[in-house]
Amino acid sequence: MTLIPPKQMDPIGIKVWHDDVRPAPSGWFWARTNEDAQAALCEYHVSEISLDHDLGFHDVVLPEDPDELAEVLILKGDDGPTGLDLCKWMVEWDKFPPVITIHSWNPDGARAMAALLSEHAPAGTSLTISPFNLNVPR
Repeated sequence: MTLIPPKQMDPIGIKVWHDDVRPAPSGWFWARTNEDAQAALCEYHVSEISLDHDLGFHDVVLPEDPDELAEVLILKGDDGPTGLDLCKWMVEWDKFPPVITIHSWNPDGARAMAALLSEHAPAGTSLTISPFNLNVPR
């Protein structure tokens, strides 16, 4: 894991992109695992975080062929850590950036993450599920 050196940090905080496969947008720290995201949340002022649910491919080379990709996804299964686990950790350690986006395309996972964060995040926290353009009522 490589965290951002302090001299490269934005003075208003860093933005954390939590996703094992999709690269971070320009200017965001790419946390490919829950541990990467936890370290960023503990060591830096995080102004915004964007969360994925389905994890576990950070060390897998994904094939470009859709048929092969489907086979890899099926064989991998879903027994590893998820973005929901990170959300539970955020609740336990009271680590809530002011802006939280859930960019997961897993609707059940995204809803579970949003429900947990909505219940526990401080008032004023912006919480959005982006693929579905849903602002979560607080």
